[in-house]
Formats: sequence, structure tokens, C-alpha cells
Amino acid sequence: MNKDDALIRKFREGNRACFDELYNTYKERIFNFINRKIGNRAVAEELAQEVFINIYLNINRYEPRGLFKAWIYTIASNLAKNELKKRSSMRQVSLSGRVGKRDMDIDLESVLTKDGFSADSFVKNGELKEAIENALKSLHPLYRDVITLCVIEGLSYEEAAKALKTNMKTISSRLTRARKQFIKKIKVPKRSGVK
Repeated sequence: MNKDDALIRKFREGNRACFDELYNTYKERIFNFINRKIGNRAVAEELAQEVFINIYLNINRYEPRGLFKAWIYTIASNLAKNELKKRSSMRQVSLSGRVGKRDMDIDLESVLTKDGFSADSFVKNGELKEAIENALKSLHPLYRDVITLCVIEGLSYEEAAKALKTNMKTISSRLTRARKQFIKKIKVPKRSGVK
């Protein structure tokens, strides 16, 4: 049994502190995920709180199989989609904050170094960060979601598939296409030293 499932079991047995631990583990990640989808910090904060209220109220519906991450991101994704349906304006993505990935914080610059970018250039170049934000914002929401879940948040293909209500093969192909689209769309400032 993984740590999340063990905490849920203890919470169901009456240990209220276990829910606090789950909350503290996921609150920033869920906020960042929702904020990226809807582009509004205040609304993202409210929806993130609603995610945890839903989990608290429906904890007995969760079946411990090591997929708590998928469950929480499914709830977050559904709430964000509902919010976007209410709006008529286009969504914006904010990538200025740091995001959690397991036991360490990372930022988008660190994530993209996997695709051949220089980490030093990100630290020194605000224009490059803006180019990354613009490229990610321009991706189709399906591609943006899969990059957010798999690359930034570190979910497995199985967890991402459950969160996005699809299958692992679709996640794999979307991620491949998403990375290719991202590389095509990013307009890197020449002076950054990144090719």
C-alpha cells in the first residue's frame, strides 16, 4: 500500500491529521494545475479548496489501488472544465510560479531541459520564460493538460489516463505530439544561446 492510500485508510479510521497531510502534500500541485487550466489565481484557489472539500466528503468512494493522484487530478480537472464552460473568455496559463514534483519544487525551465534546452539560459533570460509561456498557452488544451500532468506534475501514464478519462496509449501519443508541437511553437530569443 502506498503512502497516500495508507493515509486515507487511517483517516477513514478516525485519524483526522492524515487528511491534513494529504492536503499539505497536494494543495500547491492542485492549485498550480487548475491555475494553468483557467489562468485566474483567485478562482484557482477557490477551486483547489473545492477539490479538497469533495475529497473529504467522498473519501469513502475512493478505492485504494495506488491511484489517489489520478483521482485527485480527475476531480481538479472536472472542476476546472466546469469553470471554463461558464466563461466566454479564452483561458490563459500562468507559469510564473513553481510547481511541486514529488519531494522537490521545479519550474517549467527545469522540465524543458529534458528536450535539449540549457538550464543556464532559462535562469538568465526572462524573454525565454515568456516564450515558453506563450508556446505552452498556444497548445491545444489536450496537449497542455498532458504536458502538465506527465511532465510537470510527474504522473505516470496510467495516472494521467485516469485523470483525463482516456487510456495510456492515448496519453503516450498525446505527449509525443505535445512535445513536438511545443518545440515548433516556441520562439526562442536569439541572444539566449538556445538553439
